[in-house]
Amino acid sequence: MDKKVKNGITLFLWRLHPNQEEERQIVLLSLVDAAKLLSIVYPNGKDARAAQKQLKHVNKNLPVSKAVKDTIQAIEISVIAAIAVTTSSSNQSNSS
Repeated sequence: MDKKVKNGITLFLWRLHPNQEEERQIVLLSLVDAAKLLSIVYPNGKDARAAQKQLKHVNKNLPVSKAVKDTIQAIEISVIAAIAVTTSSSNQSNSS
């Protein structure tokens, strides 16, 4: 059976009868997707887009998906702010 078809079937079955292990896999892939790292897991761009599409569909049924997305966004904002402060501080030190 084609791996892509098997993954699609797994996601379909998860929607019908989720179990803890499959839910963990979906949450983990959601974190990978939110961090924009699906291209590492799925080097083929077509597969990455297909996985992203399936995750969006499946995540509608997961109550944790919004919390995961919000957490990733908060982390990204914190990292950007830390970089901006460090860069600004470094520039001020060099110009003195």
